[in-house]
Amino acid sequence: MADFDPKNRRSLVINVRAVVDQLIAGYKDKERRVSHWVQKDGIQNSWDARKDPKNTKQNWKCEFELIERGKDTFVTITDYGTWGLTGRRYDKKDLEQKDLPRDERWCRFENFAFANQNVKDQHLLGSRGRGKFVFSGASDSMTTLYDTLRDDKVYRLGMRTVEKLDAPNDFEEGQKAKDILKTKTNGILAPLNHVGSRIIIMNPTKELVDDIKDGHMEQFISETWWEIIESFGAKIIVKHSGKQSTTKPFTETLPHSAMTPTKISRPVTSAEQKTFIRNSVPIPDSKFRIKKLYILYDPDRTFDDRQLGISIQRAGMSITRHDMKELGSGLSEHMTGYVTLESGFENEMRKTEGPEHYSYNWSAKPTKGLSFILKKLYREFAMKELGWKESKTAKATKSDKKANDRARNMANQIAKRIGIGKGPKKSTEKKKKRGKR
Repeated sequence: MADFDPKNRRSLVINVRAVVDQLIAGYKDKERRVSHWVQKDGIQNSWDARKDPKNTKQNWKCEFELIERGKDTFVTITDYGTWGLTGRRYDKKDLEQKDLPRDERWCRFENFAFANQNVKDQHLLGSRGRGKFVFSGASDSMTTLYDTLRDDKVYRLGMRTVEKLDAPNDFEEGQKAKDILKTKTNGILAPLNHVGSRIIIMNPTKELVDDIKDGHMEQFISETWWEIIESFGAKIIVKHSGKQSTTKPFTETLPHSAMTPTKISRPVTSAEQKTFIRNSVPIPDSKFRIKKLYILYDPDRTFDDRQLGISIQRAGMSITRHDMKELGSGLSEHMTGYVTLESGFENEMRKTEGPEHYSYNWSAKPTKGLSFILKKLYREFAMKELGWKESKTAKATKSDKKANDRARNMANQIAKRIGIGKGPKKSTEKKKKRGKR
């Protein structure tokens, strides 16, 4: 039986750099600041790897640090209270199996497009594995180091550099790994000394450095992760220039707490300030409910574009915001809020979530039903409390219709003259008698 000569077989050659550039472009399309992607994916990875799902002992922590020493600059993301990068290295043959076991965190981080499946009582945020390339995109040299210390006291170091045709991963463990870290960082960074993991962005972009220094990184964390900070006591710290700051939740600037309304004193900045709160609201075409919807209108405060609208929360992270622009800029620019949902519905939402975790397809189920009920509720608030009136779409007037008919008939006459079409459409209206001209 005739067949191809195995010697003539060639593997598909992929321009890996172009693929990574496309992934980064997808993030840029949703969010313009690289520092926003870094904090979102960095914390997402760490939060998904926490040992205590509810963080009852509040041992989980994530630290961002900008380190500048002479010509060397690094940004590190270090977590505590996590499992670290557990598991072993898989070769290509091993990876041909359908799924990676849940605990194979090292292999999942080294490779691409191996799904991170949800497990009972711990709803994972990451799912597609493309977020790891965010850290490459935040490096001018497209290079990252990553190290871990595991419960078995094994220390490991890895490195990824995105090249044109590959994004190879280097690996070492034990004392040799510590020696390599010293060499690669000119002796500036010491090996990780607690169970957990650390990502080291080599030669970070100027934008990332600037956003850490001027406080924008902390603001992004506050807006994205307010729920786990306020509800689970998560500690997220930003360090630079010998200073450190523990991020406070964005909800502390609102006159009502997300989960603990009596715990924190809320500011009331205006007598005209109004809030709208609804609990346990059924979602159309779903067996699940909205746990809580909160909307604030404050005429003395203009929210920026990352705070406008209703934050859609999934597993403690703000994915995107459902806008309320139809209310008009006079109202919508002074409105912010959030919606929390039952966990079963959050799992279903992953079906329509964008791969960068910055968007939803609002025309598909189940998010279509959520969008419908959110619109209904914020319109109710605007009409009853803010004096908004829904504007109806004006119908075409009779004169407009006649003008359209005349234009169409003229076009049809021309078409008939050149041999296409059926000519002008006869009017159904009775012709009025005209006098002699």
